[in-house]
Amino acid sequence: ERAAPAMRAHAEPRCCLCGSPGAPLYRGLSDSVYSAPGRWSISRCRDDQCGLLWLDPMPVAEDLPAAYASYYTHGEPAKTGIYRAGKLLYNVLAECLVWPAGVPLDRRRAALMFLGDVRPGTLLDVGCGDGTFLARMRDRGWSVTGVDFDPAAAAAARERYGLEVRVGRLEDAFAGGRASFDVITASHVIEHVPDPVRFLRQCRSLLRPGGRMVLKTPNAWSYGARRYGPAWRGLEPPRHLHIFTAPSLSRCARQAGFAIAACFTSAAGADGILVASRFIARKSSFREDGLSLVEKIEARLARPLLALTAKLAWLRDRDCGEELCVVLTSGASQA
Repeated sequence: ERAAPAMRAHAEPRCCLCGSPGAPLYRGLSDSVYSAPGRWSISRCRDDQCGLLWLDPMPVAEDLPAAYASYYTHGEPAKTGIYRAGKLLYNVLAECLVWPAGVPLDRRRAALMFLGDVRPGTLLDVGCGDGTFLARMRDRGWSVTGVDFDPAAAAAARERYGLEVRVGRLEDAFAGGRASFDVITASHVIEHVPDPVRFLRQCRSLLRPGGRMVLKTPNAWSYGARRYGPAWRGLEPPRHLHIFTAPSLSRCARQAGFAIAACFTSAAGADGILVASRFIARKSSFREDGLSLVEKIEARLARPLLALTAKLAWLRDRDCGEELCVVLTSGASQA
C-alpha cells in the first residue's frame, strides 16, 4: 500500500481569536481514526477567558486534502435485513436503558439541530454529508439545500434523497450568492476550517436579515476531554484545526458579526465519542470496521452506560457536554 503524502505545516504560535500566545497541551499526536500522515501538537490559549485549542504547527491549507484521503462522509453501505433488524432491536433496548435520564429526547432535539420548534423556511446545511439531516428537515416542510466538499457524499445525497447539493468549499459553491436562507446549519464543520471567523462571515452573507445559524462542534471543556486527555476522540488531528470552548466560539461568532442567541453544551451524542476515546486510550487507534467481534460487542454494551455517565456528568456541570452548540442571529442588516 502506497504511503500517504507528507503534509506541510507552518507555525501558529498565537490564538487566531484573541492573539494570546499558546501553551503546549499535547505533543506527538497521530491520527487515531483515519491514519492521515504526520505527528501533531496541540496548543491552548493562555487567556483563560478564551481557552481555544489549535494545531501548532498548523497544516498548510493546500495540503489539507491529504488529511481526508480515507475520510468517510457518505453514510454506511447497504446492510442485510438481518443486520438492520438486529440493530433496530439493539437501539430499542439501548433507548429503554437511557430513557429515564432523558437521553432519547436530547438526541431528537440534536438530530433536528434544535430547530424543532422553528417555523420552516429556507435552510442551507454546510457539510451536509449524505443528506440524511436535509431529508429529515425537508419532511418537516423546509426548503433545503446542501453543500459538501466530498463529491461522493453529494452524489449519495442526490441519489438517495433527490436533494440539491453543491460540491466544494462554501465560498466557491456560493460565489456571488445573495442572502437567501432563513437558517444555515453546520454540524461539526467549523473545527475543520483554517479561518473560522472568515467561514462564519461567509455564512452570514448568505443569511437573510434576521436569519439564524446553528452550529455544533466538539467541546474542549467536555467530560470526555477531561477524562481521556490526548486520547479524546474530539481532538482528531490533523483534521480538527481548532477546538472551541464556549467563550472562544462566542468570541469567534461576534467577530464575524453575529449575535449570540444561545450557547450551551449537549451530551446527546456522547456515547459514540466516549466509546472511541476508550479504544484510542487502549490501542492508540479506533476504526469500527477494524474491531474484533469481542470488541464490537464490548462497544455495543458500553454505549448506553457511557451515555448515562455523560448525561449524569452534564447534569452536575452543564458546561461538560461533548458537543458545544450555539444559535446565532444575523441581525437586521448585513452591513
